Amino acid sequence: MFIIISTYFFIVLILFWSYCGYIIMLFLFSLFSREKSATATTIADPLWPPLHVCVPCYNEQAVILEKVRNLAETLYPADRLTITFVDGGSDDGTWALLQAAVADRAGWGAIQAPRKGKINQLNYFLAGCPEGSLVLLTDADAILRPETIRDLVAQMLADPEVGVVGANIFPREAIALESEFWQDQNILRLLESQIYASSIVVAPCYLFRREVLRFFPEDCVADDIHLAFTAHSRGMRVAFCSSFGGWETRAPRTIRDYVAHKFRKGNAFLVELLRFSYQFQRFHPLWKVIYATKVLQLLICPWIIPYWLLGTLSLLMGDAARREIAGMGMGFLFGAFLITSFIMKQKRRETPAMGWPSPTQRHMISGFIINNLIMLLVGICFPFFRQDSSYRKVGSAEGG
Repeated sequence: MFIIISTYFFIVLILFWSYCGYIIMLFLFSLFSREKSATATTIADPLWPPLHVCVPCYNEQAVILEKVRNLAETLYPADRLTITFVDGGSDDGTWALLQAAVADRAGWGAIQAPRKGKINQLNYFLAGCPEGSLVLLTDADAILRPETIRDLVAQMLADPEVGVVGANIFPREAIALESEFWQDQNILRLLESQIYASSIVVAPCYLFRREVLRFFPEDCVADDIHLAFTAHSRGMRVAFCSSFGGWETRAPRTIRDYVAHKFRKGNAFLVELLRFSYQFQRFHPLWKVIYATKVLQLLICPWIIPYWLLGTLSLLMGDAARREIAGMGMGFLFGAFLITSFIMKQKRRETPAMGWPSPTQRHMISGFIINNLIMLLVGICFPFFRQDSSYRKVGSAEGG
């Protein structure tokens, strides 16, 4: 009986921390945090540092000219800005459009990488990027606010311990499940950043110091996750910009696209979690907590949730003492979920709504179930599934 009770409540505590306790801790710590903040207005124009912008692209004919126009509208001083489009061998007319678009723009250029694949394109760009510089990577389908680049650089310069700054991006015209997922993840990244450092940044737009990373490993799929983890492993902080940064224009619009997209992302996240696991002992104490929580959320919990459900059902079918144990476990988790739900609702009211209604309780539960089923599938397929940085774009028939 002791072993049954101990095992059951150990699982309850894992679930509590992974889905509730971690968020409650972030919220409480954020109330007392003194995050260094900066806005673009705090830096005089002559003091803006040189910035190298990289836009990897492959078969982006439908969006590339919009991206060119978008970057042309940035408020960062033009004489300190170098923008390079790195094509991965497009065969749809993207290269011709790029050559014409950048021909008469000072500080703009377009180059072709010898091999396609986002990681190969990024490494080709980084090979010619000077040491000690600031580098901004942004996807071709990301539309940024004119102030976004200035906001990211200002936040970087405000704290010398920050090695990476992520933009606050939202998907455009995505299904509700994807929009709600991004909104909640952005809230968590902001809370993490306020108490210590964001766990990751997102691929549509992020800024980093060149000394954080020389090159991406060839087997890397998630450049954004790998860069953030590299910064953490070197004792640097990863910041998350609180101001709205822009839109990701390609996002899942069907459940099928959502599942495929999250499966690929989940697999890439697990690759990076395991890649850096051997450095755990060297991590900053707060990063150890964040990292261990991600391991629980992505690698452990999808497997033990079914076990907890079966264990609870088994206890409920037993004698009165066993039913009392099950009731205590369910009551504890239910109360924790209520508190967590209240915290997230409060934080959603404080963040830009972007025209989305607050998710209903039904949507939150269905999203929780779907995302954990996807991660369970990721775990089952992980030893056998392999991907690279050339993949089918969401809502597209092309690889990228």
